[in-house]
Amino acid sequence: SFETDVDIKTFKILNFYYSKDKKNVYYEDKKIPGSDPETFEILGENGYSKDKNNVYFENHIIDGADIKTFRALAGKIAEDKNNYYKSEKISGKK
Repeated sequence: SFETDVDIKTFKILNFYYSKDKKNVYYEDKKIPGSDPETFEILGENGYSKDKNNVYFENHIIDGADIKTFRALAGKIAEDKNNYYKSEKISGKK
C-alpha cells in the first residue's frame, strides 16, 4: 500500500496531486511506474509531467512521447514534435 511504500524521511509534497520520496514519484496515492524523483517535473496544472525516462499523464506513461519537445497545452491536451495528445493517448499526428 501507499503508506508502507513511502520513505517518510524523504517524502515531499510537490502540489495537490504529486508527491515524491527518494525512490518514487506518486500521483495521488499511486506510484508512477518508471519515474525518476531526481529529474521529475510537473508540466502545468493538467496532469502532465516528465522526467529523464518518460512523459506521464497522471500516473500513466505516454508511450512514444518525445521527452525533449513535449509540452502541455490547454485542458488535457498536449503536444510534442510528432503528435497531439489527449490524456495519455495520441489524438492526432502533426
